[in-house]
Amino acid sequence: MRLIDSGVAAAVATAATKIHCGPTAEEAGQAVLLVAPAVLLVTLGLQQLLLFLWRRRRTDLSLRWKRGAALVGVLAVPAILVAALAHDPLEWAPFAFWLFGCSYAALLLVSTRLCMLQRGPIDLVLAHAPPLILLIVPAVALTLGVNRVLDLGCPECLFVHPGGGGWIAGPLAAVVFLEAWLRTRKRGDRPPGGGTPSPH
Repeated sequence: MRLIDSGVAAAVATAATKIHCGPTAEEAGQAVLLVAPAVLLVTLGLQQLLLFLWRRRRTDLSLRWKRGAALVGVLAVPAILVAALAHDPLEWAPFAFWLFGCSYAALLLVSTRLCMLQRGPIDLVLAHAPPLILLIVPAVALTLGVNRVLDLGCPECLFVHPGGGGWIAGPLAAVVFLEAWLRTRKRGDRPPGGGTPSPH
């Protein structure tokens, strides 16, 4: 009887530990790579909405979806490898889609707005370069087990904190879109990209 009780207690403790502990560094990297193509598609749509607001004032802005689709294709390669080779790859995918997605969106919004400070034709797909380097490259390294040799930091610091689970990405998106709406509702402004002012 004592043996059974001990076994039950050990099972409960093991289950509780599994529930409350987060993913390992490798699992975090795998989850990020698995959801990265979907996150990229969603954020391309976010940029398209922003471009729709700015188009009246900034005719020099564009979003080349062929380049975006090419990036999605590149990210699909490691995602397929993770799905095929990782053990239980979908375990952390829903959490990664939201938490990593918020961080990617936050960095992308900042990068997009910085790109818009330049003059001349601008493809907003180029704004994906900083978040891809800052988030996807470490995810690949973690998936390959580099963190066992080189300390790349905790996965939460890399993939969760920049977006704050929505608490940073949400207000940042609100500010960026509100600015776009306020600055483009004045129809008399001449677009810097060479367009003509709208009639009153």
